[in-house]
Amino acid sequence: LLLDSFYIQQEKKVDARQIELAMYEAVLTHIKNPIVYNLCVLGAFIYLIPLVQQVSLNKVLENHFSSDLLSVNKQAFQLGLQLAEKFATENEFTKVELW
Repeated sequence: LLLDSFYIQQEKKVDARQIELAMYEAVLTHIKNPIVYNLCVLGAFIYLIPLVQQVSLNKVLENHFSSDLLSVNKQAFQLGLQLAEKFATENEFTKVELW
């Protein structure tokens, strides 16, 4: 269960593996544009549960966004990856292996 600490506080009584990241706060601090928050969440999710390769998602972003919007969206995606990687390292979290 991926949670954003800005919106939701973790409940200990939930029987699920919970990951709380300050994604919204990080987007506001580093990018200063909350419109790309969803790409940050996607980056964190893809790091933790690699349903698709990061390279493939970067290609999708390149094909979907115009050049003026591509940079900020890629930056948000990378920020999500970094937040999840930091969490995984600090908490000895093992990524979900699907294949």
